[in-house]
Amino acid sequence: MSKRPQSGFTLIELLIVVAIIVVLAGMMVPVLQSSWTRAESRGAVTRVTNMMTLAASMAAAEGQTFRLNFSPQAGRFWLTWEPEPLENPGVFAAFRSSRMTDFRLEDTALIPWHEVQGLPEDALDTPYIEFRPDGTADRATLVLATNDGGRWTIILSPVTASVRIFDFDITEETL
Repeated sequence: MSKRPQSGFTLIELLIVVAIIVVLAGMMVPVLQSSWTRAESRGAVTRVTNMMTLAASMAAAEGQTFRLNFSPQAGRFWLTWEPEPLENPGVFAAFRSSRMTDFRLEDTALIPWHEVQGLPEDALDTPYIEFRPDGTADRATLVLATNDGGRWTIILSPVTASVRIFDFDITEETL
């Protein structure tokens, strides 16, 4: 009987391959973690900008003033509106709809607003951005900081209520 050559891998070869896979997987973990954090941050920024766009659209559609309110300490935001501008001017109520309530930013994604610029004088305690029925809004610049040191800047145009997002710190001088 002739001996057949053995085929297959030795235990040492298999252990070396497993060790290489473990090392490569270990190198990928930090990359995946930073990508995940950035995706969460981008999602939170997108929710804020979507709420701004919704407030502008609702103000124009309803013919009433809407405000996007912020609680910097709690990292949350919500919509209010002026339901009776002629009878009770300046009185705002929580806007409730089946699509939205108030929103909280993920603790893992964003720390509270680093800065909110261009707000009205009476908006210093509870910051808000006002959206009017004629399609205009308060000029606002929000700077949000991520836990990993990144910064997002959201700029709201006062004339068109359009929103621009930058994934870095920006000031009026750099525009």
